[in-house]
Amino acid sequence: MKTIHILLAMALLLTATGAAAGPTAPGAPNTVVLTAQDVHTAGDIEAAFHEATGWGAHPGVVVLDGSQGPFVYEIADGNDYAINIFYSDLTLRGINGAEIAGGEGITLDGMTVDQVEIRNLTLRCDTDCIISWGPHYGVRIHHNRIYAGGYGIQIAQTSGWRVQNNLVQAGGTALDLIDASEIVARRNRLSGYIPVMLSNSSDCQVTSNVLAGRWEGVLLRATSHHNKIAANAISGVEAHGISLEPGVYANRILANRVICAEGSPCVTVQADAETWAANIIKGNQP
Repeated sequence: MKTIHILLAMALLLTATGAAAGPTAPGAPNTVVLTAQDVHTAGDIEAAFHEATGWGAHPGVVVLDGSQGPFVYEIADGNDYAINIFYSDLTLRGINGAEIAGGEGITLDGMTVDQVEIRNLTLRCDTDCIISWGPHYGVRIHHNRIYAGGYGIQIAQTSGWRVQNNLVQAGGTALDLIDASEIVARRNRLSGYIPVMLSNSSDCQVTSNVLAGRWEGVLLRATSHHNKIAANAISGVEAHGISLEPGVYANRILANRVICAEGSPCVTVQADAETWAANIIKGNQP
């Protein structure tokens, strides 16, 4: 009985300190918690990815705890300022107002990385904040606050992402989809020169977002097709609420509301006659 009590006390102590209670079972996530004093460069967060996933052997969770202030990288030659995610089945999340102040954001690495979740973080990036090129499937970006000098979120050459309930303020494009498919962007607050841009993308849903654009709200480029752009509230635009370039087809542009910048006679939906006929455009209001 004494042995059982000792083992139970050890398990409770390990749980309270955020450590794993014994070896991680196959398929079970391991959690690593970091505070600001643990992080001097982005490499310290990447080291936690190794620890949490057993170098990619099982799912892992890395928690950034903001209780000791924002995560600020030390400035020195050779230091790493970009967080690279190189394992599948990884969650990076914040608690207690976790904020990464400065740096080069988060990049999903060149190898295949699936089922990644980024949530409850504040990211302040000198240039771009979240960048992904290549086959990274089933990624979820939820409940983040993103302030980017360049791109807020750029998703390219992949499918199946969920981008929901984020605040993104970008110097360029807040959400940029390139050669992407089946991306769902819903209930976000996105602002930028053009908040949402789709290039050669298909079967994406951009719905129920609040978009503040300086030039346009949504731009569909190249051969983007079979996308749904619906029920978005677009404001502050000088040129067009939604613009469709020649060559896009079979998109549904439905029930969006557009408010022009003060003194600007912007157009709710812009497309030439042939492009207009090739898409379904209904119920949009100035």
